[in-house]
Amino acid sequence: MLIHFATRNEKKAKRLQDAFARENVQGVTIQPLRIDLPEPRSEHVQVVALEKLLFAYKTINEPCAVVDSGFFVPALGGFPGTFVHHALDTIGTRGLIQLLEDAEDRKCEFRHCLAFFDGESDPICVKSTSFGTVATAPNGTADGWPLHEVFIPEGWTNTVAGMTASEKNQWEQGRDEDYYTTNFARRLKHIYGDAQPCNPADCV
Repeated sequence: MLIHFATRNEKKAKRLQDAFARENVQGVTIQPLRIDLPEPRSEHVQVVALEKLLFAYKTINEPCAVVDSGFFVPALGGFPGTFVHHALDTIGTRGLIQLLEDAEDRKCEFRHCLAFFDGESDPICVKSTSFGTVATAPNGTADGWPLHEVFIPEGWTNTVAGMTASEKNQWEQGRDEDYYTTNFARRLKHIYGDAQPCNPADCV
């Protein structure tokens, strides 16, 4: 099966293909689909992902996958949430830190939703959440994702951008066990082949 993954980020596509290899999912190839997707206005990551998915499918009429992510800070009422790109374009990571200047609670979370449609069955969504805290100052140089300069993953003391290559690899390996890429690979294997289903809480 060829799945068109609507992204311009080659690393995202490779990460998804790697997940299929780890989970021993045979016969699935991920191909980046470079199209301009709409930016639906919703506070829910799943709603945004599904709307983008339907747009992508109508564009090529072949199996498609789309991922959408949000960055939620409880102390800020969930801001920036799904509007993270607008927040980065306006106040940036330093502005986000300033909003938390007097906050005792600096908890935050990335929420991801990958939506998939093969043109026959109902669309499916797989989700994952990465917990952490917002740093008091940017640290490191982000590789394409500015929030990694201020995101300290749960169980770590440094931002993702501030990690050494070895540390980042270790963090990613731990995260991948319940990441949306892995959950998607497990879900497809469960649907199209013999496999364990992913955690019901992560699949809808």
